[in-house]
Amino acid sequence: MRDCVIIGAGPAGTAAATVLARAGRDVLAFESARFPRFHVGESMLPAAVDLWKRLGLWERLEGTSFARKGGADFLIADGSKEVKFWFARYLPANLHRAIQVDRAEFDRIAMEHARSAGAEIREGVRVTEVEFRGREGVEVAWRDEGGRTGTERARVVLDCSGMRSFLGRKLGMRKPVPGMTKVSVFAHYENVRLPEAERAGNTEIVAAEDAWYWLIPMTIEESGRNTASVGVVVERSVKDGFRGTALEMMERLFEASPVVRGRLAGARRLTEAHVEADYSFRCDPGYGDGFALIGDAAAFLDPIFSTGFYLSQRHGEQAGQAVVKALGRGGAVRAADLAAPARTLFQAVDTYTRFVRAFYTQAWYDIFLSDQDSPRIRKAVVRVLAGDVAGMNLWLRMFFALLWAQKRWGIVPGVPRPRVTGCLAPAAAETA
Repeated sequence: MRDCVIIGAGPAGTAAATVLARAGRDVLAFESARFPRFHVGESMLPAAVDLWKRLGLWERLEGTSFARKGGADFLIADGSKEVKFWFARYLPANLHRAIQVDRAEFDRIAMEHARSAGAEIREGVRVTEVEFRGREGVEVAWRDEGGRTGTERARVVLDCSGMRSFLGRKLGMRKPVPGMTKVSVFAHYENVRLPEAERAGNTEIVAAEDAWYWLIPMTIEESGRNTASVGVVVERSVKDGFRGTALEMMERLFEASPVVRGRLAGARRLTEAHVEADYSFRCDPGYGDGFALIGDAAAFLDPIFSTGFYLSQRHGEQAGQAVVKALGRGGAVRAADLAAPARTLFQAVDTYTRFVRAFYTQAWYDIFLSDQDSPRIRKAVVRVLAGDVAGMNLWLRMFFALLWAQKRWGIVPGVPRPRVTGCLAPAAAETA
């Protein structure tokens, strides 16, 4: 019997596998894809750097051409306003910088790192069933690309299957987050027109009234070539009402923003247009005797603040440590052994959910992008958005109080945002 079987070898799975393998545990991860493979989620939070150092992964990342990220820029879609946020201005030294990544390459590096630590990872193998056998652990059934099948027994199974949430669906835990029926459409491009100098690696969030865009530089080479992830998020009803293809929808929306249109002038699209819909969900409680859902498999939130990757890896690390401790004690891995990492994850998810809901209000832009900001409040907000989610302090409470006051009384001048989804309406000739 193995110590642990992991479903999925993405960021959460490889983090857990690395921790377990380093502790001398027999760990096997099944990954349905073969790496490298396309995946969205390229913007990293500064807090991830310390995590990578703990996992021993940072040394493998330093020598890559991944873009260096020193902050984030928020822009209005018509170019009428732009506000830059530098981590170094508000945060301690260990949170001054992060990197952006090409997920296909990052995930390959993380997988090889877990293997070098002693983890066994089988690519092209999909888990088809999990049976819980009480004190006898769990039995995991699998099927590979060639149609071969088999089973593995383990003391515990960690579901790191991402948005697929294999156990979340099987156990009926997966529930949508109310009011977050969004759709994202995105692709990778090369030779995007990036900002100058140190800002070249920063994430750009471009806001309209009825949509928002992201521009995330992934790699910046010495030759000057760059690659970037560019996407747009709209309400599900907008996507459902559009008669064209995902690519047509994406390109029309990109063209509707002068900022995005300018960034893509002369750029070349590298991938097809990808779509993710109704992606916000959570699985409560997310763990039990002999199993735990990790990271995105337990909860997935709107990607506006790029929190999913870091929270997934941190949860994978903490769950791996909890399993090591439980196995060292002897006997079965119980729900109580896996509760603390889940609580930590959901506390962070609850905090970020509050920020995400605020982001979709006009008051967020009026206050967060105001010229009359409080440095202490902005520091508290930026610290959370950098991955430090220790708790809701006084200054964060004041920030949300200001949002409430702005909605009620309009205490600062508003920041108008243009509407862009009108570009998706059928032309008169099409409806005739």
